Amino acid sequence: MKRYFLYNDRVEIILEDDRVFTVFLNQCSGRIYYRFKIGTLSDVKHPAIYLGVDIYGNNYYMHNHYQTEKPAIVIETEFTKGRPIYFYEETMNNNSTQIIQSGLDQVLSGEPYSWLNYNCQSFIHLAGNNQNKSEDVTKWFGRALVGLFIVVIAKSI
Repeated sequence: MKRYFLYNDRVEIILEDDRVFTVFLNQCSGRIYYRFKIGTLSDVKHPAIYLGVDIYGNNYYMHNHYQTEKPAIVIETEFTKGRPIYFYEETMNNNSTQIIQSGLDQVLSGEPYSWLNYNCQSFIHLAGNNQNKSEDVTKWFGRALVGLFIVVIAKSI
């Protein structure tokens, strides 16, 4: 993506070869959905921002995933990977237009994916709350600290 133009009813995405790709916005645009990550030991949520639909009826999402190596706009089947999707219940401070714009800006910037510093949840929270936050990184970091604390106490006894 070279650049984009965001209107009330659509997003015109200028591709690298200067073609224009249009995604039409609807009542779900800017909402956040998730599927559960595949192959994890716990129920880790993989969220994405619903963008809209093209002229052929294909739904598009913006997400940050290790396979794309940076934030990307993908067709629904690529986001869902055949799994059910759910509405992300967490409250976001930004409105849907701000969420869409922030998501598009992140796609445009192309910052590399990092499981620790810039993952799918970080992408969503930057768009929705202007914060780089990942619930699962925080949760697993906390569990690691508790485990380390238990090991230290056990060794000292």
